[in-house]
Amino acid sequence: MVSLISILALATASLTMSVQAPAPSPEYREAISNFLDANWAKAEPFIAKHVIEKPDDGPAWYRLGLCHYNMGRYQEAVDDFGKAVKLQAFPPISLLLSACCENRLGHKEQAISALEQAVQNGLASANRLREEPDLKSLLKEPRMVTLMDRLDNPLRGVEASDAMDHWVGDWVVTGTQNNDPLTTRVPKGQRTAHNHIVKVLQGYGVQENWTDAFGGEGKSFFIFDQASKVWRQLWVSDTGWVVQKVGHQVKNGIEFEGKQLQRGGETMAKESLIAYSPDRVRQRGETSTDGGKTWTVSFDLTYVRTKAAKK
Repeated sequence: MVSLISILALATASLTMSVQAPAPSPEYREAISNFLDANWAKAEPFIAKHVIEKPDDGPAWYRLGLCHYNMGRYQEAVDDFGKAVKLQAFPPISLLLSACCENRLGHKEQAISALEQAVQNGLASANRLREEPDLKSLLKEPRMVTLMDRLDNPLRGVEASDAMDHWVGDWVVTGTQNNDPLTTRVPKGQRTAHNHIVKVLQGYGVQENWTDAFGGEGKSFFIFDQASKVWRQLWVSDTGWVVQKVGHQVKNGIEFEGKQLQRGGETMAKESLIAYSPDRVRQRGETSTDGGKTWTVSFDLTYVRTKAAKK
């Protein structure tokens, strides 16, 4: 049975067919046709002959490795993928497939080393590794646990990447009372707004899902710009209110500045999201119509984490 990785690898290999130069021989074209049909046994001898004649053809070594892998000739596949990597033919997937072969051969340490190299070469999906049957027996190995944790948390320790962590969760939202979020109470029996904030895409994104007290909705998508160490926001509501802001980390939270577009036109906007406790966050927004000379508070909200609001 062809594995998930084999399917992905086959798709990758097929992408190179239109860029090969010079044009392959009729014999090799037939071999490639068999390869793309997953007829490994028919394709293998002709691809093997091709790499002898053209040893610098990295994609051909990659295809030969894939043939040997699916034919159960794992040591030969390891050697083939090694040559493909040296010739810069799809290093991440070549190393990933090599790891599958090494593990099939009982070489756990070599398999994990190949996966570590695959990550260094750009492999970024922990889920792909979890789904691959040839790698399941490695998942509890200490080095593998460390590697998977690294893939699951690519932004751990990166400056400002955690600037919005305090806002992630389910919240009941009400107006801030007496300028003090810690003493603000959720009104009993009154309508309240709700906001559900989730981290997505391995922490590179945060999604806001807002519902106001009367059912109106709005959503934000925040993107972490790793190079600039800032968060970029795009908000849109079901009334057409659009906000674009850039946020910088501050003590206990984050502050944004940018612009908003409403029916009345474009205005400057800024906002702060500050944690007052693990279960209390204050969100305060201001707008300016005179180029930032003066600012007017547009909203001042207290977020109470859902579990705390029920106490």
